[in-house]
Amino acid sequence: MISVLSSLGGGSTSEATWRLAAIALFTAVLAITETGVGLYQRSAAAGAFTDAAVTVSQAQARMESELASILHLSSGLSAYFTLNADHLDAAEIEQMFALLHDEARHVRNFGLAVGYVLTYVYPVEANRAAIGLDYRRIPRQYEAVREAIERGQPTLSPLLDLAQGGQGVIYRAPIFRNGEYWGLLSTVIDVHSLTRALFSESGFGGMPIAVRDPKNVTIWGDDALFDNSDNPMLVSDHDWQYVAQPASDPRIPVIVGLIRGFGLLLAASLAFSLYMALRHHDDLIRLSRQDALTGLANRRRLNEHIRHGLERVRLNNDPGFTVVFVDLDGFKQINDSMGHRAGDAVLSEIARRLVGLCHGGDVAARWGGDEFAIYLAGLRDRDPEVALDRFRSVFDRPVTFNGTAILIRGSVGHAIAPRDGDNEQDLICAADRRMYRQKTHRHAPDDRRQGRPARAS
Repeated sequence: MISVLSSLGGGSTSEATWRLAAIALFTAVLAITETGVGLYQRSAAAGAFTDAAVTVSQAQARMESELASILHLSSGLSAYFTLNADHLDAAEIEQMFALLHDEARHVRNFGLAVGYVLTYVYPVEANRAAIGLDYRRIPRQYEAVREAIERGQPTLSPLLDLAQGGQGVIYRAPIFRNGEYWGLLSTVIDVHSLTRALFSESGFGGMPIAVRDPKNVTIWGDDALFDNSDNPMLVSDHDWQYVAQPASDPRIPVIVGLIRGFGLLLAASLAFSLYMALRHHDDLIRLSRQDALTGLANRRRLNEHIRHGLERVRLNNDPGFTVVFVDLDGFKQINDSMGHRAGDAVLSEIARRLVGLCHGGDVAARWGGDEFAIYLAGLRDRDPEVALDRFRSVFDRPVTFNGTAILIRGSVGHAIAPRDGDNEQDLICAADRRMYRQKTHRHAPDDRRQGRPARAS
């Protein structure tokens, strides 16, 4: 791409302008492309965020649904104990616990405290160490028990270290008899088993999910997911937090690369097309003011210089300028005898010599055919003959073409502005008349030698 832009470089002011215009267009198209890439990436990110938000909502719904089913069982059991607290026995309690334990997939154990002492536990063997536990001697648990009693409704604890070993989440339902606290039903939920069943990769298509309890202890997933504010997060009624990380679509970098590649090619193509169009336009303007054969200014450009010179004379009281008219004598004979290529070589060489005789501000032009005109800025030579003699020197040497020296003769006339005219037509006519008078006074022998090969002396 750098090579393409480098090819747009140039030396002239016009070419520098073309290059800047092309670079500006190139940059603008790239900027538009990057804007499009940004919009696409934001749209893709918004879509991924929406998918993650839906996923985290589903995760919360699954968790809440599973907890609700467990809590529903516990609430029913709590109601049963409330109604039958006066005539419960150990066998009946164990039977009730066993029946519900078989139905609840993620309940680790049930416990029933009479007052503040854990009296009944199921399954007994795995939880025998908890029997006889007095909540009042465990400050952390007692605080949660007292909260449930004071609120008069069930509570769900954060993740706890259990007295019988391991960890779990406890659903505590206080039991009241005649408005007085009687005991507490505890349902210990194996939250790790529950989250593994709910949030395995197969369940959510591999999208990373994390779950925290109300104490900000991460139950499932990577704790760092909660630190990213761009990840959608939900909080349940029990103050449990759920978060998901939006999935990264592997197609997005490929699509972004294709968009940028297309934008780069489009930018280069448009920039190069603009450069070539401007260059072509400038070439057309230049060709409309330049003679194609000799490279001199053409009649149109010379008239522009004459008009500008006359304008400076009128506005700035400039002393004026000189217009010199040069005509080759017998040029047709060169074309007829030696061919048009020889004639073109003669015209090109005379043009080169005329340019070499010009100074700063002067303009040499091909007026048409074998006629040339020169705009001489200012009046450097008080005597116009001095300038005319300088331009007659173009005929002092023959023109060599294909090893043949061609003798050249010509006539020179001049006009001085504003003395000889106040417009370009009058000045050219005045210079042409003086040139023609000189031509008519030329000696015949010189005319006959015009265009012939020079003889060796």
